This record gives sequence, structure tokens and C-alpha cells, in this order.
Amino acid sequence: MDWLTFVLVTLFVMAGYLYTVAPDLTLEDSGELAVGSMYAGVPHPPGYPVWTIYSWLFTKILPFSSIAWRVAVSSAVAAALSAGLTALLISRGSSLILEGIHCSACIWLNEQHVARLRGVQSFTVNHVTHRAQLRWDPSQLR
Repeated sequence: MDWLTFVLVTLFVMAGYLYTVAPDLTLEDSGELAVGSMYAGVPHPPGYPVWTIYSWLFTKILPFSSIAWRVAVSSAVAAALSAGLTALLISRGSSLILEGIHCSACIWLNEQHVARLRGVQSFTVNHVTHRAQLRWDPSQLR
């Protein structure tokens, strides 16, 4: 189910980005960055080396449309994957605040008890913020 969440969110966000992507150059640094991506060069300091190489790959992989559009698609893919990974992280783990627990022994007992439950992969409580982090395996909960 977690990977399904990743795929659905990534595809949904990607569709939105592709529907609204600029077909050509826009304002600001668009032209400069597109040329830098086309030649895998340094557009301007600091140069954005990882982004330049990443977007250069898209200028070579996609054989159609303008260079500016290909660079925009590379940014859309990166943003969609980021949204999908965020959804995956949210569906895999959860965080909650435990109020009223002030003794370390109580926190330790809670961690030990919850960690023994079926399907729980890890359960930790931050002593300072009283925030609990829970990771579970959904396949063991059925």
C-alpha cells in the first residue's frame, strides 16, 4: 500500500506539472539555465552542478521539443518524485505527541510495550519534545 501511495502521488503531481509546464523560455534565469543544461556548462556562480547534470540528461533523453521545455520537464519529474517520496514517508511512519509523560522510566516502559506489539518495527519517544515516532509493517497487521 505504501508503494501504491508513492506511485499515485507521483503520477498525480507529474500530470499537474506536465499540464502547466512552460512550453518555452520564461523570465529571470530561464534562458541562461537552459543553455547551461544544453551544454552541461556552468550557467553562473554557484553553477548548480547536480541540477545542471540532471537537466542535461533530460536534454539528451527527450528527443523532441525545445531545450527549455526539456529542462522544465526535468524539474517537473524531480518535483513529482519529491512529492511521491514525501507521501511514502508519511504512509510508512507516524509521529504523535505524548503529553504528560515526564519521567524517563515511563517513556522507557511505553517504548518497550509498544515495540512488542505485532507489526511494530520501531517505536521511539524523544524525551525533550515528548514526540513519539512509530514505524510499522502493514502486512503484519492484517
